[in-house]
Amino acid sequence: MTTDVVFFWDIQQVWYTRQTIGNACGTIGVLHAVGNNLNEYSIDPDSWFGKFFQATRSMTPEQRASHLETDDSLEGESLFLFLFLPHRQLY
Repeated sequence: MTTDVVFFWDIQQVWYTRQTIGNACGTIGVLHAVGNNLNEYSIDPDSWFGKFFQATRSMTPEQRASHLETDDSLEGESLFLFLFLPHRQLY
């Protein structure tokens, strides 16, 4: 008996990164959640999210992890600010 796997999304459109930074599973989870719902939200292109996803759009998961490791602009940013906004815009 063979089982076929059926994907309900275009696997080429899934945004994924590897976690290479210790104790960053929450941050990586937020990046996956946001990165895979970019069509649902309006993201300010000048925000950290906007710049990060623009810069990593065509990268491999390994390259995205490396980019995140060296991206000092994340320090001081609140990745969770968007959870408290009453509208669907991420800053």
